[in-house]
Amino acid sequence: MLAAAAHANVEIDPTRITQALRTLSARHDCVLVEGIGGVLVPVTVDLFVVDLIKRLGLPVLLVARAGLGSINHTLLTLDCLRTHGVPILGLVFNHPARPPADPDESATIPTILRLSHVRSFGELPYCEGLPATWPRHRDALIARLDVQGLLDALGLRKLA
Repeated sequence: MLAAAAHANVEIDPTRITQALRTLSARHDCVLVEGIGGVLVPVTVDLFVVDLIKRLGLPVLLVARAGLGSINHTLLTLDCLRTHGVPILGLVFNHPARPPADPDESATIPTILRLSHVRSFGELPYCEGLPATWPRHRDALIARLDVQGLLDALGLRKLA
């Protein structure tokens, strides 16, 4: 984020981010804030994404890639969040690319869940052409998530 801001000749003001979140939170029951590249991405020269998450008082729903090589990255991210005292709601696993026929990948999600002791709220399969094909895939993707469990974890009302 810091590098992108420098490239665009823009200065990031964490106070403005905090104020924007407060404004949105006052208007809505739930505000979902997307992370930006990872918890150790620098926001400013002395503030990382994990620091901003903690400053904002946000719990984390970590979206983790479900493919081979994700165990280390996901466990390191969870460890960083825990070390900084950031509450972790759980995980959603994502297949951002067409999965290869690699039998070792089938062990990735169970291994992460067993070692992390973090709840999974679902697994999203690869869908050709997203985001353009979102209307066609929306219901099937939502059905793969434990939306009610997530709402419960957030202390929000039940689905109608």
